[in-house]
Amino acid sequence: MYKLISSLKNSLSRRPALRRYVLFATVPATAFVAVAVALSLPARPDTVQVAQKFRVLATVPLQSNAQNSVAVNQALNKIYTSGGPSNVDHHVTVIDGTFPQPTPTPTPWDVGNGSNVTVDNKTNRYWATTVYDGSVIVRDGTSNAVIATVPIPPTGVCPIDLTYDFKYNRVWVGAQCGGFNDPVIPIDATTFQVITPPGPIGLGCVMGAVGANGVNGRLYENQSDGSHCQLITLRVDPITFAHTTTAFGFVQAFNPVTNKLYAVPAGTRNLQIINGAPDPEVILKTITLPYDPGNMAVNPALNALYIANPAGNSLEVRDPDTGALINIFSPLPATPSGPVAVDSIRGRIYVISNSPSPSVLMVIEDLTNAFKPGAIISHF
Repeated sequence: MYKLISSLKNSLSRRPALRRYVLFATVPATAFVAVAVALSLPARPDTVQVAQKFRVLATVPLQSNAQNSVAVNQALNKIYTSGGPSNVDHHVTVIDGTFPQPTPTPTPWDVGNGSNVTVDNKTNRYWATTVYDGSVIVRDGTSNAVIATVPIPPTGVCPIDLTYDFKYNRVWVGAQCGGFNDPVIPIDATTFQVITPPGPIGLGCVMGAVGANGVNGRLYENQSDGSHCQLITLRVDPITFAHTTTAFGFVQAFNPVTNKLYAVPAGTRNLQIINGAPDPEVILKTITLPYDPGNMAVNPALNALYIANPAGNSLEVRDPDTGALINIFSPLPATPSGPVAVDSIRGRIYVISNSPSPSVLMVIEDLTNAFKPGAIISHF
């Protein structure tokens, strides 16, 4: 899914973010973590269903400083929303995933400073960047207590995004303020120490989003500043730490069961379905969508790719292997203009609407493939 944030000034100063917006991809929590695998699922239709097979469980109001990202801890049934670098003040909020709740409108719990949360499902910890404070904060998923604050080298960089890699138990941090050589920094998720070598890896331009493929540990980073660099996707090898330019667009989602990636080249409506196993990766299929795609996420347990259509106020369900349209969830109670995340265990989609304001989190249940008894819940 995409997040709308502003680029930071590439300097060592602690100055407010420039009012120049950049659209870049982020990665849903289900790409790296436990997924529910059903023993048997209802037969999938070959054509779009007429009936609206979805249910909105809740529409949760969000703080203005916690509307730029969404992540899910499926084991604890908690949803995290957080701010982005466009917010000088950015916070993390925690939402109980039990729906319906006793109160008609759940109230997110503000746990404090943080931007662009990622979840470590081996320990149930969650991590967030602090941007101008030059660090990342690690919190306990059960108590929300701060476990560690990790300084991000080199001094003066502004950590804006991060992603958890299940395969190598790493957290990758992407930072701006690097003088057009913005770095990614690998951190050991157990010791909270920067992994050296390689330490900070300069990628030669302005940092965009970072996302790790939990199947093989490859890291993908999106260059985001067209005035100085091409809008490209770089890949960092998890063993050699060498970085190369890919042949595809912004990676928005990963399928940890099939090792497929889903990308959209900048300025196009082309959905690319990519085999993430070979080196280099192979584009399997390209589908031109009839709208400008928003954010997307994969439910590997239900074999569904969800793509937001802000102009149509809808959420499409597509086959993640072929790209074929299966269903359309419409109309939604708010414009699906922000990030998307999936809970594979409960068959839910979490969609942020942050334009027009006020911002809300829509909690949507997919009734077409709603989860049945007798499921096996497993970790990779």
